[in-house]
Amino acid sequence: TIPTPTTAPVAIPLRIMTDGGTLNLRQTPEKSSDANILARLPNDHPVKAVSATAIAGFREVDTLFQARTLRGIVWNANLEPA
Repeated sequence: TIPTPTTAPVAIPLRIMTDGGTLNLRQTPEKSSDANILARLPNDHPVKAVSATAIAGFREVDTLFQARTLRGIVWNANLEPA
């Protein structure tokens, strides 16, 4: 039997970097609608990337915000290493 490769979960520590505003944490990578916004994360807020790379400019992240654990998608250009 050939073993199936496994991959360790990604948890890259990052932080939100904006020009002082907030960054939308979205359910889906659609910027045209505010209906999919889960939260507006403040500048310098910590997140953990759960995907190793961005897809179409977006990256999936986990974060603790207002006593809730959230998973969503943010614009990758506004992320910096923690």
